Amino acid sequence: MISKSLSLIILLLLITLLSFCSINNNSVVKVENKYLEIEFDDSLYSKIISTIGNNKIELSDFSATEYLVVDGVEISKYYFKGSQKNKIENALGKGEEVVITGLSKNNILKQVTVTIYKNYPTTAFYKVVYKNNGSNKVIVNKWVNNSYRIIPEDNQKPSFWSYQGASYEDRRDWVLPLTDGFEQENYMGMNASDYGGGTPISDIWTKDIGIAVGHVETTPKLVKLPVRMEDQKTGVDISVEFEKETILEPGQSLETFESFVNVHKGDYYATLKLFREVLSNKGLSMGNFRYKIP
Repeated sequence: MISKSLSLIILLLLITLLSFCSINNNSVVKVENKYLEIEFDDSLYSKIISTIGNNKIELSDFSATEYLVVDGVEISKYYFKGSQKNKIENALGKGEEVVITGLSKNNILKQVTVTIYKNYPTTAFYKVVYKNNGSNKVIVNKWVNNSYRIIPEDNQKPSFWSYQGASYEDRRDWVLPLTDGFEQENYMGMNASDYGGGTPISDIWTKDIGIAVGHVETTPKLVKLPVRMEDQKTGVDISVEFEKETILEPGQSLETFESFVNVHKGDYYATLKLFREVLSNKGLSMGNFRYKIP
């Protein structure tokens, strides 16, 4: 009898554990473009999957990809409340937006809008709105979009190459391999008295696949696009971050810039081409300059 009771207890514990794991790793919303899939779980954690060439490659695990830092504390878990899909058409063409809503324990309502377009089959565009649903003011230190840890595929060295578009006084390369302990902030403001700005993109690739994040606002934004790699085995961390103290009184909202994630084969060229086309379609284009010979 003791043996049977013990076996029953162990069985019940295993069922409970498996149910817990299933709930916390289950995809509740999936956003699908032609060559890109994004899955969200019930904490609004997400992961990125490339389907280029009918080959599914998981580029990241479920993690907090869009979140706030409030009073120095990361508010990353937002419990799923619902989602809806809407057909849209704008300057970037025909597409679909998926609006996903969640609520944190401290009553911050999060609404993630992920938009995909037929014209951009490898890309998803993000805007996130945070609303203070509580009764006390909230001090926001920064917001973070498209925060991913890119999973290494093999032991090839270097496993990862990168394009990082920030300008620095030492004129460091924009294209470089990533080595153990690498870290670069990629601030789009002034990084020295006469150096700063750049292209708001961080692009990471291997011999098999690449992924890029950035923003597609038509005016410069003082964001950071940090790239960090502790070592080849743990992978590469990338994100879009904006640091600015913002006070949200009860009922007030904060909206992020429009950011994006793009998957591709080969190096960074595909992302730069995409970036140029998107900004051009949004109305930002080069003027016609004529040089007059004196």
